Amino acid sequence: MDYSIENKTKLKSQFSRIKSLCVKRGADDILKELKKLESMVLKETKEDSLPVSAQLSIYPLRQPSLSLSINAALKVLKDSGLKLIPGSMSTLILGEADQVWSALAKAFSEASALSEVVMIVTVSNACPKPQEAGEIQ
Repeated sequence: MDYSIENKTKLKSQFSRIKSLCVKRGADDILKELKKLESMVLKETKEDSLPVSAQLSIYPLRQPSLSLSINAALKVLKDSGLKLIPGSMSTLILGEADQVWSALAKAFSEASALSEVVMIVTVSNACPKPQEAGEIQ
């Protein structure tokens, strides 16, 4: 199906309203499926966008507890529906470029609302994606 710009705008608005309701009511599974449907309907599929990997580290500054800012950023990333591979010093994020950039911006916003932070990100369209658990390279 091909949608006009006006129809895409209306669809995006409706998807946003439904996602907001899911978030308010704690319907995480529905929210993930809705995001997949939104991508398909709006033709933002893997064929249309660039797969990337990003390595993210967040360093809260001058804070007695580092976990508040880090956990706020991680929550945003988890809610984004992107694949995350957490590590002790950084988190690897896998997804489509537009979704990754959007999630990174939101994560920084949430973390920096709680404290001063340094966020270091390395993004690549060339690095191989990690193997699925159990696979041998």
